[in-house]
Amino acid sequence: VKTLTSSAFFAFHHVNAYDDGDEVVVDLVGYDDASVIEAFYLHRLEEPDARIPPGTLRRFRLPLAGGAKTVTGEELSPTPIELPSLDYARMNTRPDHRYVYGVSLGDEPGFYDRLVKIDTSSRTTLTWHAEGCYPGEGVFVGRPGREAEDDGVVLSVVLDAAAETSFLLVLDATSFTEVARAELPHAVLHGYHGQFYGEVRPR
Repeated sequence: VKTLTSSAFFAFHHVNAYDDGDEVVVDLVGYDDASVIEAFYLHRLEEPDARIPPGTLRRFRLPLAGGAKTVTGEELSPTPIELPSLDYARMNTRPDHRYVYGVSLGDEPGFYDRLVKIDTSSRTTLTWHAEGCYPGEGVFVGRPGREAEDDGVVLSVVLDAAAETSFLLVLDATSFTEVARAELPHAVLHGYHGQFYGEVRPR
């Protein structure tokens, strides 16, 4: 058991964690403080100039050996992101994970209105955005037999505010461009978390 000290921050969701020698590495979406909670109150979201404080992808290193007692951290990307996900089936707890998918904010006031793919190696970002559309969490679905980490698609249920309906968006995970969409005749409540499972064989 060891007690470590870190600068203050707030987080809803973590992305991944893994062992790296004598350190535990934790990637998460961090905020400088907890004021983001108040931004999600309904009366605040209804304000025409409502702004949600942006969370960013951050990496923290927790030393386990020796006398070090301080957690070190860095921002992996300045791109706002929430509801982060990755190729969980292959990359969970692995140190070589590279791509993180999530919802993001534009420069104007409002709710999460785009999907992003952050490359933690090159520190670059790809974005999908459509006017008046508000995507839910992006869920990665890998191509069977894949070798590349981002070989597959990202699925998201998107609210089309103008049409007052939703559609299932399918993005190519590599290029982050639209492959297809399945339109619904009604709106679907935003979900928060999901995983894709292929064929499940009974034991």
